[in-house]
Formats: sequence, structure tokens, C-alpha cells
Amino acid sequence: MAYISINSKFTPFTYDELERPFKEYGEQYEKNSEAMATLGEQADIWKSLANRQTDPIAYGRYKAYADSLDSQVNSMAKNGLNAGTKQNIIDLRRRYSSEIRPIMKAYEDKQKEIERQSAMQDKDHSIMFSRNAQTTSLDDYLTGKITPYAQVSGTELAAKANTLGQAISKRYFRTKEGRAFSNAYFNYINSQGYDSKQAAEILAREKNPDGTPKYPEFEKGIKDLLGSYDVQQLSATDKQKALDNIMYGINTGITYDQKNQLLENWPMKMAMEEAAAARKAKTAAMQNTEMATYNPARAMPRVDANPNAIKNHAAYVSWVNFLSTIAKDPRRMTNAANMKTYVNIMRQLGQNVTSWTPEMNNWALSQSNHKVAESALKHFSYPINITNSSLIRQGLVENAGALAGHGKNTGIQEVDSSGRTKKGYLSIEDFNKFTEKNFNIEYDPLSGIAANGYDSDGKYHRMIIPSDYFENTGTDLATALKQVTQAMAKGDYESAGSLKDGIVSLLYETFNSMQKKQGETEQ
Repeated sequence: MAYISINSKFTPFTYDELERPFKEYGEQYEKNSEAMATLGEQADIWKSLANRQTDPIAYGRYKAYADSLDSQVNSMAKNGLNAGTKQNIIDLRRRYSSEIRPIMKAYEDKQKEIERQSAMQDKDHSIMFSRNAQTTSLDDYLTGKITPYAQVSGTELAAKANTLGQAISKRYFRTKEGRAFSNAYFNYINSQGYDSKQAAEILAREKNPDGTPKYPEFEKGIKDLLGSYDVQQLSATDKQKALDNIMYGINTGITYDQKNQLLENWPMKMAMEEAAAARKAKTAAMQNTEMATYNPARAMPRVDANPNAIKNHAAYVSWVNFLSTIAKDPRRMTNAANMKTYVNIMRQLGQNVTSWTPEMNNWALSQSNHKVAESALKHFSYPINITNSSLIRQGLVENAGALAGHGKNTGIQEVDSSGRTKKGYLSIEDFNKFTEKNFNIEYDPLSGIAANGYDSDGKYHRMIIPSDYFENTGTDLATALKQVTQAMAKGDYESAGSLKDGIVSLLYETFNSMQKKQGETEQ
């Protein structure tokens, strides 16, 4: 009989041996929990940085990863550790590197661009970007769709436009000819640049009727600036800001300068001197003949003349006398009273002077003569000196009757109390009746040749007589009358005054001739 011998000995597990698996499990569980917690904390950073609306790709990646992590945490909590737990954690770590870290890199790139643009704007508040990093989607950085951005400085645009406005202004010259001091001087107005009206048109970018730019050089400069600074890449709002800066620069750059050059009007001066010489020669010739007392007419204030105008005329005459005396003897200006009179005259002529010069004295004399001539024509009429006006009346009545007899109207018009001619022409009967008493003829530079008379009732009548009533002088007279009107319209009162003197002399000689002729006939 064989015997089996059992030599094994039971050795019970110690507490440490029994506890070790549980301890290792707990340690492994804790380790895995901490690993997933760390991954979760790192991933949660992007929960607030990735926007669901503006950054859908980044947000989607974060959300998928976060959901996977939550699922693993829930699984380990429910089922404990298993063979796949370690692999799942490894997979989550791998996914963090491939899915979450690129989001982190994209965010860092965006922040760098934001900081770079902010630094540029701190130096130049007017700078504009074609792409604003602050509003650029994180997805663009994540997917590599970021493109270079254009940057435009509004301040720089304004400075360039300012230089443009100055340069164009300096190239624009104009010369305009005018008159000054009652045509005594030529006034050459030399201007450089653009005045306020033109500047407003430039800033409004006005166009010609055909649609072309009114100021093409400025328009080309504006387009060149917009093109050279990549303005077209900006947003619509920033494009307008860029254009506003350009227009501001042009406005501050536009310049305008005007200089006046006064040159004495020598043709006018020579004509005046010649006229004066002719009058002087005529006077001298008359003084050497029996016509020394020659006085064809007398100056009478017009009925409608303002008393102040007559008073001013006397003042102008006194100015001429005073200035003429000073011109002949400048030593008189050492007298304080004379100096005071001179300064007062100059002030009334619009000149603020405190010293006397021959040039200014001559200028003032010219202006004073001009004023005398002007007032003499505007405020005076000139009754012709005729010893026997009845003969002149008779001749005019006969001429009027002859015209009426040939089927023509008299051509004579009556003037009302306000100086306006009435409609229609007088009949021969009315003309004869209106000139029954105190008849006289005068020359009025404003209305022509006038006849004045009273009817039998003592009522005053004033009539305008056509120039052709005066026999062979009519053509010359009509021409002279027209020339007076033209000269006054041009402001050439000196020439008009000389013509006035000629008309008065012609009428005087004509009436004397009529008197002489009619007197011989009666004999």
C-alpha cells in the first residue's frame, strides 16, 4: 500500500498582500482621475474663448473633445477601471495635442496681431486696417486662412493731400486788369492759387455740364492718393474716413495770394491834359479878341437837384482851387492851416494821409476835377445866353409848323415835374401856347435840349426839343449829344464836360446866327 505524503504547508495571505490589489487599484483610479481632471481643466480654458457663432470650427473641436472627456469620466465612475481605461486616457491626451493645442496656437497668433495693431494705433490714432485682428474669427487663424492686411494712416493721407493742395495752388496764376480811382490808374490784379469760392467748388468736387471734373488736376490727385495707399481694401466706412482725410488735407493746403499793381492811366492823363490845354488855348484866344466877354451859357442848378449836391459841388470847386494853388507853390504846405485843409480833403477822398507829396496832390487834384465835372453834368443845366429869345421861339415855332404841315409830328415832348417825358408829342398849337411868356432855351446833360416857357395862365412848361430843329447844326449836335451820354455812362465826365462846353457854344452860335439872319430879313 502506497502512501501519499503531502508536504505542502498552508501559508495564509497577510493583510498587506490582501490589501495591495485594492491599494494599487485605488492609486491607479486616483491617477487616472487626476489625469482626466487635468485634461478637463486645460480644455475648459477654451470654453469661453471659442465662440459658437464667430468661431464654429474651434468651438466644435473643443465641444467634441469635452464631450469625450466627460463620457470617459462618467464611465470610470460607473464601471470603475477596466482594461480600456488607460488606452482611453492615452487617446484623450493624443487628441488634446492634435485638437486643443492648435486652438491654443491660433489664439496666441490672434493675440499677437491684436497687440501689434494696438501698438500702431497708440502711435497713430488715425490708422485704419483692411482686416481688424480684434474682429477676425479664431477659425481663420486655426485653418490658416489669415491674409496680410493693408494699413492706411488718415494723418499721412491728410499730410500728402495738404502738399498736393499747396503744389497745385502754386502753379495756378491769373492776371486781371481793372481800373481804380475813377479810371486814373490801371489796376493789375495778380493772383496765385484758388480763392474761397473756387476752394468750395474743389472740395465739393464739382463737375462741368458735360460731366468732366471742373478741377481735373485735383481730381487726379485724389484718385492717385486713394490708389497708392490701398484704400480700396478698406471697409466702406474706412474708405469714407480716408477720403475725408484727403479732402481735409486739400482744404488746408489750398492757398491764395493776391497783389495789386497800380499803374497810372497815361492815355487818360494825356487826354485830360490835352483837353485842359485846348480849353486854356481857347480861353487865351478869346481874351485876345472882342469875344473876351464870351459867355454862351450860365450854370443853373437843376430843379430837381438835391441842395446837398449843389453844396458838394461848391466844395469840389474849392478843392480844385486849393490843390491847384499848392501844386504851383508847394511851400504853402509849411502852413499848418493849409496842411489841415489838405488832410481833410484827402480823408474825404478816402485816403488817410498825414504828409504831403506831389504825387498824392496831383492824384487828389485829378479826383477833384473829376468830381467837379461829374456834379456839373448831373446837377446843373445850362440856359443859353440869348438877347432876343422871341426870335428863337419864332424860328422853332415855324420849324414845328413846317414839320406838322408835312404830315409829321412835332417831335417835341413835355417833361413832368419829376423830370420824366410824357407820352406822345406836343401839337404845334400846344407848343405855341406853352411858350407864350418868358421863353428860354437850355442844355440839360441828362435830358438834352430843353425849352422853358409859361402859358397865358402862368403855368410853367418844360419841353425837350429834337436836335434837328436847329438847321444845319442838327447832325453835329445829335452826334455830340449822343457822345455826352456815352461818356457819362462810362464815367468819363471830363470828356463829357468838354463835349458839354462844345454843345453850349454850338447852340449859342446857332441862336446868334438865327437872330442875325432873322434881323437882316426884317430889315
